[in-house]
Amino acid sequence: MSCSSAHVRCVYLIVICLISQGCGVKLFYNNADRLARWWVSDYIDMDKAQRAYFNASSAELMYWHRTTQLAVYRDELLRVSNAIESQTLDADRLEETVEEVELWGLALTSRAAPIGVDVLLSLSPKQLRSFDKALVKSNREYQREAKRDPDDYAKAEAKDYARFLRRFVGRLSDEQQALILEKHLEMLPDAQVILDYRLEWQSKLLKALQLEPPDVALVEDLLLNFDQHYTPEFAEMIEVNEVIYQELTLQLLASLKETQRTKLASEVQGYAKIFAELIADAPLNPPPSPDPLPRYTVRP
Repeated sequence: MSCSSAHVRCVYLIVICLISQGCGVKLFYNNADRLARWWVSDYIDMDKAQRAYFNASSAELMYWHRTTQLAVYRDELLRVSNAIESQTLDADRLEETVEEVELWGLALTSRAAPIGVDVLLSLSPKQLRSFDKALVKSNREYQREAKRDPDDYAKAEAKDYARFLRRFVGRLSDEQQALILEKHLEMLPDAQVILDYRLEWQSKLLKALQLEPPDVALVEDLLLNFDQHYTPEFAEMIEVNEVIYQELTLQLLASLKETQRTKLASEVQGYAKIFAELIADAPLNPPPSPDPLPRYTVRP
């Protein structure tokens, strides 16, 4: 349960593409609260009160997101689509989009993190011990990735990137595929750095929760301002790789053939349309606010 450098590539990928097929986006979005509950269940076996709070808070969060945020996403995607068609998506315009997407993430975090804080502070000693074990288990995949040869890892990432991109621009030229591989090989290896950051972040969180009383301020800071807890190596990796992703994005955009550019602009417009449809499907009235979740105050 911590943020990783995945957001670096996601920020730049969103300029080129979003998720997968349009129907998948709507299906995912309309079931996001249920998927979030399943994800949390991998870490915490919530009791009845916690489930009720989480379900009600998730419904409230999704209503806020659907009625206030999707219009912002839609409008930015239309601007990006127009810039792609007119070939005006230069470094400055790309940076504007990146900053806009980062603001989306901050807005969502500011609304979602307090839900996580409330649930974490309500954990019983038994739940906290299970949470500790679940965190250890969640790191196993990162530990396996950290053992891979960095070049092999970069090549696999480049292959995934190219496969993902083909869905939105069509067949890639040999030059485009070579560029993707070249840039991924330039990036700082992130697997071990991500693992080290996760372990440090998780250690801070567990210690804050295990104190008597829990360090509420630190728990809130870890969830709301996670970037302030980056390790130096993690921060450097993000900074360096972000620049490389920007270079890759700009060079790929410049290399697009007319058919690729037209397809990409059409795909981006399609997602803007999907967001408009999701906005239209919003409930007329907001869901009821959740009842406060009592905090667990005694930890033997």
